[in-house]
Amino acid sequence: MNVPAHKIASFELVDSALIQRIARTGKPIIMSTGMAALDEIAEAVKDIQEAGGTQLALLKCTSGYPAAPEEMNLRTIPDLAARFEVPVGLSDHTLGIAVPVAAGDIGRVYCGEALYAVAGRAGRTARFRWNRTSSSRCGCDSHRREGIWSRELRTDKGEAASRMFRRSLFVVKDVKAGEPFTEENVRSIRPGHGMHTRHLSEVLGRKSCAGCQTWHTAQMGACHKSVAVHT
Repeated sequence: MNVPAHKIASFELVDSALIQRIARTGKPIIMSTGMAALDEIAEAVKDIQEAGGTQLALLKCTSGYPAAPEEMNLRTIPDLAARFEVPVGLSDHTLGIAVPVAAGDIGRVYCGEALYAVAGRAGRTARFRWNRTSSSRCGCDSHRREGIWSRELRTDKGEAASRMFRRSLFVVKDVKAGEPFTEENVRSIRPGHGMHTRHLSEVLGRKSCAGCQTWHTAQMGACHKSVAVHT
């Protein structure tokens, strides 16, 4: 598609192989940090830098749908900028426009908003997306700014349910005991309850052991075996 840049969503921040592949393209990267602890952000930034990525911007994000203003912790924006020495902005999932207006008060930042222009269209994000009416209220919600100024980087209550939509390592084809793991039978997929993606290079080429557990999920309508290897 020859895109000019890549956006890494919050859910993919822990997908090490994906991040490294994107960085090797040499194109600019924008990465959201929703649900991520500081050490997870640091690991993702390191993955990008070690794979040759030199143009990176982070977006402070609270992965609630919608996110509560008091969980936005906007002072983490300058803190992240100082820690990682990259531009840091805001990816906003709150209702209204108070939070992006408040973010502007702490300095020049990138601001990403979910825009919703088609009236009456249902969907997971429809409740918190802007329309023309809500965007015309810019500046009218400033009374809601209290409680959003925390510097603490944490996973808030609204984000907890979203963590399962991260990716982790699962076997996606039947693997017999003693059979090696390959790129064909192991993938980084949702949900995030399996082995961390950072271990993919360690797993590939190793042989499976007996007694792999099967993981079922009604929500996904799928069945995958978790990775189990001989040590």
